[in-house]
Amino acid sequence: MERVNVPNYDAIPEGLIQSRQAILALAEELGNVTEACRRTGISRSRFYELKRAFQSHGEAGLAPKSRGKPRMPNQTPGELEQSILHVTLQFPTYSYARISKKLRDSGVKAPPSTVRAIWERHGLSTREKRLGFLQQENGTLTSWHARLLQSRNSSGANSRKLASAR
Repeated sequence: MERVNVPNYDAIPEGLIQSRQAILALAEELGNVTEACRRTGISRSRFYELKRAFQSHGEAGLAPKSRGKPRMPNQTPGELEQSILHVTLQFPTYSYARISKKLRDSGVKAPPSTVRAIWERHGLSTREKRLGFLQQENGTLTSWHARLLQSRNSSGANSRKLASAR
C-alpha cells in the first residue's frame, strides 16, 4: 500500500487547498475513492465533504473555515456580567458575597457563586487585581484605594522576606 506525499494539513491555506485538490485529483485518477483515501490517510466521509465543498464553492470551498467561539447555553447573560463588573468597579474591595447582596438590593439576581465565576473569568479574583482593574478602567485610583493597594504590596513583600529568612 503506497502512501502519497500530500502536503501537511498544518501548512498555509494555499498549501492546504492544494493538498485537498490533490486528494480529489488522486481519487479521480485512480477511479477508486477508497484507495485514494487509504493512500492519503483520510476517511471517505471527509473525502465526500471535500468533494461537495469543491463542487458547490470551487477552490474557496476547500479553504479552512473559521470557527466562532462557542456560546455555552448556561453561560451568564452578558447584561448580568456587565452589571457585576460595574458594581465591582464601584466597590472593588468588597467580597463576592457583598457584591451579590448589593446587586440583590438593586433588584438584580446574582448569586455569590456567579459573581465569583465572573471575577475568575476576568482575572479579578483578588482585591489587588480588582483595584488594578479599577485603575485601568478609570485611569486613577482614589487616595484611599491607592494607599490600600500600596500597603498590600508592601506588606506582601515584607511577609515574603520574613518567610525566606526562616
